[in-house]
Amino acid sequence: PFFMYAEEVEFTHRAVQKTGCKVVCLPDAHIYHLEGASFGKSQFSEWKFETWLKGSYTCYKKCLGEAKALVYLKILCRAYHKFALFCALARKRETRAVYLKKCAITKNMICLAKEALSEQGEEGR
Repeated sequence: PFFMYAEEVEFTHRAVQKTGCKVVCLPDAHIYHLEGASFGKSQFSEWKFETWLKGSYTCYKKCLGEAKALVYLKILCRAYHKFALFCALARKRETRAVYLKKCAITKNMICLAKEALSEQGEEGR
């Protein structure tokens, strides 16, 4: 169910749940992340953001349940809105526009998630 983003989080959660493995911290480890290696570096991409949002929502839903995944989306939406306000105060128009777009996309995802929850509730009756 994951196209990109969050699959490693879900895999780790599943491994811990099924095998009892522990997640450990290796402070001397080095990880080199090639940002944009999958898509190339670019400006804000709605598709990329939506793909990340769907993947992380799916991960939360699968690992923690649909209600907690919905809370996750609401927290993200509030954060994006606050960032947009800060950008407005700092007169960063382009950055503010990106956060407002992220907020709008997240609100749409919240609506879709609520619809899915209500449909599940109606089917269970």
